Amino acid sequence: MEHKHTPAPWHHIEYSGYSQLHDGDHYGATNLLDEDECSAAHFNGKLAAAAPELLDALEILLNDFEHIVKNAKGQPAYTLAKEAIKKATE
Repeated sequence: MEHKHTPAPWHHIEYSGYSQLHDGDHYGATNLLDEDECSAAHFNGKLAAAAPELLDALEILLNDFEHIVKNAKGQPAYTLAKEAIKKATE
């Protein structure tokens, strides 16, 4: 599946009292929501706006996965989902 947003990793940066999303955690990293800096800013914004619903859906799917799949906790998809949830909620 082809996606139009900037691929991971994204970094949440606090700068001068503002929250920003960048493609790195270093000085000079691209602001992923600034159309002057990033050609995919529009699509990045759409993905960021969908994040709460995506998080809710992932938590439901993960719970269902645990109940349906034997040894779910050892599966790569399970680990990736748990790490994504942790990144979003901590």
